[in-house]
Amino acid sequence: MPGYHTLRLPDGYRALLKLSPVGFAWEWLRRNPEYRALWATAPADAMRASTQARASARRNASVTTTLCRHPLGRNSAHLGLSFPVPPEVPATDLPLIGWVPERRTDTVTVVRPVTWARSLGALRFEPARWGRAYRLEAEGGAHLLIHRHGAPELTLWLPAELEPIEGEPFGIYVHPDQHHAARVAAVARFRRAIGMGPPLRFAPYRDAPRQAAMLAIHDAAADGMMLRDIAATLLPLMPDDWRTSSERSDLRRLQDTGAWMRTVGYLSLLSGRVTSIRAHSSQGQRHPPSR
Repeated sequence: MPGYHTLRLPDGYRALLKLSPVGFAWEWLRRNPEYRALWATAPADAMRASTQARASARRNASVTTTLCRHPLGRNSAHLGLSFPVPPEVPATDLPLIGWVPERRTDTVTVVRPVTWARSLGALRFEPARWGRAYRLEAEGGAHLLIHRHGAPELTLWLPAELEPIEGEPFGIYVHPDQHHAARVAAVARFRRAIGMGPPLRFAPYRDAPRQAAMLAIHDAAADGMMLRDIAATLLPLMPDDWRTSSERSDLRRLQDTGAWMRTVGYLSLLSGRVTSIRAHSSQGQRHPPSR
């Protein structure tokens, strides 16, 4: 099959090519049936909390914006979110999302200086100076999202019992889990983001064309389109023999992987485990014959 960058993606999916892995994780989760069912029965205060969060994201302010704990935060934690967003909101709207820090490995845990988290020299905890800061209250602590022009979102976690004091020294805690290397790399990026090294710039996600293609295929299939019709829409040139073509096999693998991404695979994007996504795609799944 031709490279993913040659596919004739609809405009709405081409807009996704600028997303980060975390942005694609949200695109998959908002298609998750369990997550959508959670919002289908959401109380009115959950919708009000989300409306307030969307309004705050559009407002300019020189101080940290604080949002109270989301009414659905506890219900969505097992899916990876402690500050959720309605599934109708696309990632291109840059919604304020609080991912559970154990799931999102580029989250940096910031604490008061203690024996096991010494202060970073003369640095002070001054998030409003690092960029546009949003504080999302959650179970066990608070998310701190820092938005800066031309740079990736900076995500911090402030544990409730060890939250640093604004204007005072602070330390960093690195979770000793299987994602230790990714968390150490996140700390290095954080140091650069606050001026301790070369400026941190946004880098395009190289797997974005493939993720966008999977989303387009998933959505078309969900709307009832046959795989051959999806191929006619996306491929620059249809193969002469569709049923025995490699294009048919490739698109079927993308469709199968998309179904997996929607249920649990999106979590791999939060942990940077691209190899697990590739492995699942290469293995394929048993499925009925498609046209």
